[in-house]
Amino acid sequence: MTTYNPWTAVFGQSLPSLRGVVTPLQQWFEANFDPSTGFTFRGEYRGLDFFTMNGLSNYFTQLGMKADFRWDAGIATLAITDPTQNVLIDRWELGVDEEKPSIWENPIFQALINTQGSADAAIILAKMKNAGEGNIAWADLITDAEFEAAAGGMSEPQQNQLEDYLDYYLSGITNFLRGKYRLRLTMNAPARWGANIADFNVEKIYTIAQLLSEVTSRSLWILPLPAYLNWKIQNYVAPDLTATPEYIWGALKTRSGASTAANNRVDITTEYLIDAWTTWLYPAIA
Repeated sequence: MTTYNPWTAVFGQSLPSLRGVVTPLQQWFEANFDPSTGFTFRGEYRGLDFFTMNGLSNYFTQLGMKADFRWDAGIATLAITDPTQNVLIDRWELGVDEEKPSIWENPIFQALINTQGSADAAIILAKMKNAGEGNIAWADLITDAEFEAAAGGMSEPQQNQLEDYLDYYLSGITNFLRGKYRLRLTMNAPARWGANIADFNVEKIYTIAQLLSEVTSRSLWILPLPAYLNWKIQNYVAPDLTATPEYIWGALKTRSGASTAANNRVDITTEYLIDAWTTWLYPAIA
């Protein structure tokens, strides 16, 4: 007579099929959404076969999901947490780059020079740009005739203002402070993601209209550019580029960087640099 010894059973061996099917069956499912992390899906499977459930656990973990596998009293339980869905979470930042361009690029000075509207005004600029710094009176570099030709169409207060600019420059005030916007997008995406909007039109010039069309599109972003940042960009005053038609007031899209993040995802960082860009160096997007 053969005596049954339960301790000789292999660990994880399935119980008799009389108790039901051995195929893992999903018991419940839930979905959660958070603006900073996106969707998280959770579910639970139960079955009677250790090895079948273990294979299902390995399948999910290879996809980057969290799997909690439990074997208890002949019942295999698998709890899955999946934060890796094809959901993009977008974070927008509108930063300011401070620069110190030449005093001759100052818009107030440019408006003063444009008052005359003749090529004679360029004489002053050419001489002063080449003069360098030092304790030199501007009259030692520009003759009265040259100054009169350049400032002849100006009022007396404007002529005095022009003299002040030249004195400032020669006394060492050669630059002024100017801030420029830099729109940064950090996109959190699944690591298994393929092509991304960040990889198109790289190092090309967007007009402001094209930029806002891209970053506010609800077909491209879960969280498009907020209205306040949109308003700030729209109200960023463009310089007068009439004399330089090869320049476009817009945004240059930089090449994006990427780094791994939690939950088998990646952070993709792209910047749009808003400035006057020349088509001699960068192509404009179609």
